[in-house]
Amino acid sequence: MKKGEFMGKNEKKLAKIDSNKVRAALLEKHMTREDLAKHLGIHKVTLDRKLCGARNWQLDEVLTMVKLFDKPLEFFLE
Repeated sequence: MKKGEFMGKNEKKLAKIDSNKVRAALLEKHMTREDLAKHLGIHKVTLDRKLCGARNWQLDEVLTMVKLFDKPLEFFLE
């Protein structure tokens, strides 16, 4: 799997998450990376690694962002 991609359980297709769009959604909601990390149930350092492409996104994390930011899934895809 390449940097910035996510894969759901039992899924074979990969999708890339656009970290700039995640950052834009954070700004729009006046949220910090720490806030998002808490919503995702991960440590801020883990979120930072996902945003820079060093770690892969999990499907449940992406779906949480879809609900949290009230954006369609396609918004976050490259």
